[in-house]
Amino acid sequence: MIEAPINGATSKGLPPALALLHASLDMLGGCPLPWLAAVFEGDLCSDPEFVNAMLDAGGHLHVGREDFGGQTRPTNV
Repeated sequence: MIEAPINGATSKGLPPALALLHASLDMLGGCPLPWLAAVFEGDLCSDPEFVNAMLDAGGHLHVGREDFGGQTRPTNV
């Protein structure tokens, strides 16, 4: 599994943008390994266009409380 770190509120990775997604897919060059994207200390689902583009391209979404840094506070309930 290849992970593409995307910047939320930290300096890890780059900010989510369609250009970043396309550049990352170009770098993979048809590699058969599964890949995912994660937004550290941000909200991966805040940009539906970006999320849909990742899923349409065959990617997986890495979500969870440990990575979240958005305005709301999710719980395990």
